[in-house]
Amino acid sequence: MARAEQTAKIADAPDAGTETAPAKSVKPALRKRDLIDRVAAETGLKKRQAKQATEALLVAMGEAVARGETLALEPFGRMRVARSVDREGGHTLTCKLRRKSA
Repeated sequence: MARAEQTAKIADAPDAGTETAPAKSVKPALRKRDLIDRVAAETGLKKRQAKQATEALLVAMGEAVARGETLALEPFGRMRVARSVDREGGHTLTCKLRRKSA
């Protein structure tokens, strides 16, 4: 076998000592319309009623977070703002969520 062919085979072969990290699976985000559908299914409310209730809950939670309050909502958990940064075009919050073990 020619030297160039040997080099090509070695270059194409997987490295025995190198492990590749498993690919991170990206989970879909829960959108507001999906949340409304789940609330309607869980409570038996009509979608219109579930939408009003869900939007009111999200507004109340958003206002509480904006005031720097800790959210203590079981079974969701306890969430607090760990860091807040004002940036051009938006406000970035880093939150910490503590949940009970199952």
